[in-house]
Amino acid sequence: MNRVNLVNKVSEYLSRLRMDVQQRNLLNLQDINIHAETFFRLLLNLVLDLDLKNLNVVRRNAMAIDLGDEGKGIAIQVTSSSSFAKIKQTHSDFLAAGLDRKFSKLIVLIIGVRKNYKKTSLGGENEFRMPLSDVWDIPYLLRHIQDLEIGKLKRCCDFLEHELRVERFDVNSTPIPSTVPTLELGFAGRTRELGKIGAYLGSRMSREAVFVLHGAPGVGKSEIAFEFARQSHKSYPGGTFVLNAGDQALSIELARLGQVVLGLSRPDGMSMEDQAFRVLHTISKLQTLVIYDNVRSEKAIKPWVPRFGMLCHVLITTLSDQWESGWEAIEVAPLDRRQAMALVKERIGPKVAYRQRRRLLDVADGLPVQLVPACAAVLYQHLHPLSGAAVVASLTKQARGSFDAVYQLLSSSARLLIHAAAHMTPARIPRKELQLQLRKALGWSAVEFERHLHACLELQIVRGTNELRIHQLMSTFLTEMELTDEIADALKKIRKVQATRLITLARELLGGNDWTRLAALITTYRLDQQRWLSVGDIVTVRKGETVGSALRSIGLFETAQPWFERAVVAKQLGEPSRRIDFAGLGASLHEVGMCLLERGEFGAAQAWLERAIVAKEQGDTNGKIDNKSLSDSLHEMGYCLSELGQFTQAIPWFERAVAVSKKANLDGKVDYASLGQSLHQVGFCLAQLREFKDALKWHKRAAGACRRGDLTGAIDHTAVGKAEHQVGFCLLNLGEFRQALRWFERAAAEGKIGDSRRRIDHTSVGIALYMAGRCWEKLDRPEDALRLFKGAIADVEQGDLHGRIDHELLGRCLHHVGLCLIRREATSDAHSWIEKAINSKLKGNVHNKPDQSSVGASLHESGLYFFKNGDFVLAESQFRRAVKARAIGDIYGRDDNVGLRDSRKMVGKCLLKQGKVEEAQDWLRRAERKRF
Repeated sequence: MNRVNLVNKVSEYLSRLRMDVQQRNLLNLQDINIHAETFFRLLLNLVLDLDLKNLNVVRRNAMAIDLGDEGKGIAIQVTSSSSFAKIKQTHSDFLAAGLDRKFSKLIVLIIGVRKNYKKTSLGGENEFRMPLSDVWDIPYLLRHIQDLEIGKLKRCCDFLEHELRVERFDVNSTPIPSTVPTLELGFAGRTRELGKIGAYLGSRMSREAVFVLHGAPGVGKSEIAFEFARQSHKSYPGGTFVLNAGDQALSIELARLGQVVLGLSRPDGMSMEDQAFRVLHTISKLQTLVIYDNVRSEKAIKPWVPRFGMLCHVLITTLSDQWESGWEAIEVAPLDRRQAMALVKERIGPKVAYRQRRRLLDVADGLPVQLVPACAAVLYQHLHPLSGAAVVASLTKQARGSFDAVYQLLSSSARLLIHAAAHMTPARIPRKELQLQLRKALGWSAVEFERHLHACLELQIVRGTNELRIHQLMSTFLTEMELTDEIADALKKIRKVQATRLITLARELLGGNDWTRLAALITTYRLDQQRWLSVGDIVTVRKGETVGSALRSIGLFETAQPWFERAVVAKQLGEPSRRIDFAGLGASLHEVGMCLLERGEFGAAQAWLERAIVAKEQGDTNGKIDNKSLSDSLHEMGYCLSELGQFTQAIPWFERAVAVSKKANLDGKVDYASLGQSLHQVGFCLAQLREFKDALKWHKRAAGACRRGDLTGAIDHTAVGKAEHQVGFCLLNLGEFRQALRWFERAAAEGKIGDSRRRIDHTSVGIALYMAGRCWEKLDRPEDALRLFKGAIADVEQGDLHGRIDHELLGRCLHHVGLCLIRREATSDAHSWIEKAINSKLKGNVHNKPDQSSVGASLHESGLYFFKNGDFVLAESQFRRAVKARAIGDIYGRDDNVGLRDSRKMVGKCLLKQGKVEEAQDWLRRAERKRF
């Protein structure tokens, strides 16, 4: 290939890059800029024979420059902005950071075309001067590249072809998964809202972000979110997904997304919550947009927002305006008359819109949810003039908005269909499920169902295909309206079928087959217990508890609780002429307590569990006591106290659970696995009280009990390994390092066998290997420690039983590999491991909670590396970050005063090395204070 062809190809790639950046910036989509620093570092090193480093790796965008070659004294800032203000700010920040002492030349590289600036340079007398000829752009770079010798020009062309080939930017080659509804008719207006969403999320590509749309019902929040997803779907190669967040079942929605859309299977024993976390991590590997529709509160959504490092954007629609998490939020107001008229024209055409505009705009009050069905009714009358001329006349505010006008257009059968649908979850009504209900209740054929559904779809009362949806306001209108006798009688039959179907789904769900699909299906029903009391005697107390148990099994603890409370009330009354079944009453009381416990309301759970214990101790109607059931309540009572930090008070409850667990159950068997759990918890509480000698005995007993298995004789070797791990932990804290080492090795060996189903928890194995490495460190055997730390990393990276990776534990392992290499004096290699540790720890544990105290320890170690190499500016930055992290503390909020003092001292020392004596003395004085 000759020079002309090579130059033309380079020009094509750089022009494509320039135009792509320009187009994305117009849309406020900044994802390409995020990768520009690395791209230009490699390109400029190749073209200019530089040794540029990406300085943001260390300073995390805190510095004035992106790239630097300290050997040649060249600093480069990469930007897509060509404004003089941006260049001036870069120069100012460069001086403020003292970087003029390290670099003699500052270049600003614009990913685009530079402007003609009036000034020729920046900087005054006795100040670093930057000639504006050092503002480069893409044409400048192209001119430089075309003069390269042919061999280097070919390498440059190959590099650009690899980095900028079409498939990196053309997402059409691979279908992007999406569950966003198709735009059925035109979308008009809302450019302000769409622009604000695009500006905020677009500037945060390649990182996590949350945007909230709040406003009154019916203003069109959901449609704005959907339209943004439709317009921006090519910017989200990971997919665009809509999830209903209105019924406290978001974990189920996420799990269903994983199974139905992503094709993820459900491993045995994986809870709904764990499935949801797995899906969240899976979809966040590529930039993804998730719409959480109809969120009730910040508390409800907080577990499911993306964590640090996830490539996930979340759009929230909600009625609530109470948002304190620092997320960007805007209020969606009703449409003004101009916007409303644009929507009317889009829906029914300008001619019809002109004739009916006044009535349509008056009835809607700026609410699209009113305006859309009103338009549908007007259009329906225009196309079917014999259907009744009273439709337009009925469009008045006195007619309860536009809903009544549209309702009157439906046949009685079509009305029945939407009444049945209104008793389901409005945002997600399975078409087949609704058809099944109407077939069983009214004998409808498939043809009849489709005909009546088509009428509802035509008038836009119902939307969707396989999953139908009704707006919440329409659903409320239908459930509150006065019914004719004909509709009321037929609806009673439908409601009975719905109740029977709900109980059937609950039983199937508890059966354990096709769990995720059934969980998603049962949550399409309204699950408020009060809704089902009017159906008759179909939902008995016992059947209600079945529903409650099913809901609890899928994590809907708050929704499940009233079903069990109803059972408690009924069982306290007992049956006529029969003794109260206190065992059954205790079981229901226990379930209420567990619903509270699972939500973290440990204080409230205690009262119910204590009542459960008292009831269970009285036995069933024959006075027989179920020891397994009683020990469970005693154990959970102790657990509540331990979670509240009341370890001393918790121990007697666990000891009582141990005593009861030793007794044979009603079937004459002892559940040694449960016994082992209670023994383990006694040891845990003692260890928290720093009573390691006493804790040691209990953990050894726990390991022995776990080895005897459960009621079926199955042994959970993972549980055995965890108990043996705790034995090692106690010995480590007692200074018995060699003995501790043997127990940790045993724990790792047990963990590799797996649980009772031979599933391996690699995190459990990894932490045992990590602790064994710590023992070798204590025994001054760094080479043996290094071997075990690397082995721990290999296991931890495989995740736990559910594939979740504990990045905090992984970070600790990486950190200690670095420490071992420091002892080898391989400091450069060590620092790369420490940097990996920092990045991993910032992602947090399996629940995405970072231990900032641990993060601070790694940042401090990174600072020491720079300090020893004489790079006091970078060292100071790392020590400052360490101070900030250590002041926050660990996941329990406990700070590390000793570590905090050491990091503050090092900030002071760095400042002294830079000649900033006064500021340094202030830091050193702060470090010496006894309380921080």
